[in-house]
Amino acid sequence: MTRDRLGCPLIPTFPEFKPLEIADRPAFESYTSGFVPYSEYNFVGLWCWNINNNVALSSIGRNLVVKFDNGPVSGSYLSFLGRENISHTIDQLLVAAEELSTSLKSVPACFELTDELKNLYLFEFDRNNFDYVFSTVALSTLNGNLYRSQRRLARRFERGHDCHVLPLDLRSSYVQSRVVEVTALWQQQKGTSSVLDEVKAIQRALEIAEDAKLRGLGVWLKDRLLGFVIFELLRDRWSVAYFEKTDTTVLGTSQFMKQRLGGALHAFGSDLVNFEEDLGLEGLRRAKLSYRPQFLLEKYAIRRCASYAISYEG
Repeated sequence: MTRDRLGCPLIPTFPEFKPLEIADRPAFESYTSGFVPYSEYNFVGLWCWNINNNVALSSIGRNLVVKFDNGPVSGSYLSFLGRENISHTIDQLLVAAEELSTSLKSVPACFELTDELKNLYLFEFDRNNFDYVFSTVALSTLNGNLYRSQRRLARRFERGHDCHVLPLDLRSSYVQSRVVEVTALWQQQKGTSSVLDEVKAIQRALEIAEDAKLRGLGVWLKDRLLGFVIFELLRDRWSVAYFEKTDTTVLGTSQFMKQRLGGALHAFGSDLVNFEEDLGLEGLRRAKLSYRPQFLLEKYAIRRCASYAISYEG
């Protein structure tokens, strides 16, 4: 494996890939630093969810390439982030996708969609992978008719419970065990089947919390943790919320916590927070949209146009 002068691994040139490892962060972020924080290209989030070592990295020029191998259920795909030599990059990745019987999708819409590109490829919005971006001020106040229901629930919770909102020391074994308990409880209440994956992803976040400068915020009722959020402050007044879980039997906990999170992020100097994608889950999409995102970070699924495919194959 090639390494730089400081001993950090370098990201190989396509078609070579390397498995994602924690030491890749400096090289990874050298590619992503000029872009807004798309969820697939935020290193901490990518690392936390890489529980089965199914993510690999490559590069084409200054474009970062990521290969996701999620197995037969979620499928596998290629993606890239960049603005340089877009046609050349797409061509190479589509050839590889065809060879691997996979697809090119979840590609951040961060490059100019020229007429030439539109004549060669079909760009379809990959809606399930759009990121939801919220104003921290709007979350902290929940003002206006659009937030009426959330504001009412947050106020009802605050008036009905002698609770405290406190920063979480993510290094504490006590806090870590409470976080895992809330996660398992939330999964049980929601009736979802991916309890183990969710817990593992959160445990990976806790393992790197100190080095990655992750922060936590918790809603406590005496010594009981009702909900938590794990987040990171990023450059250019951005932040990202990686994990948020609450006891859904206590009405208003989620709304109250989001409001307090908005206030905390704004106090830290963050204007925008990325709550990541909904993955096509109807309930999750409905919940995210109910908080009126400031905007969505769009992504593409890319295929060859039929006429170009014929000429290319011929």
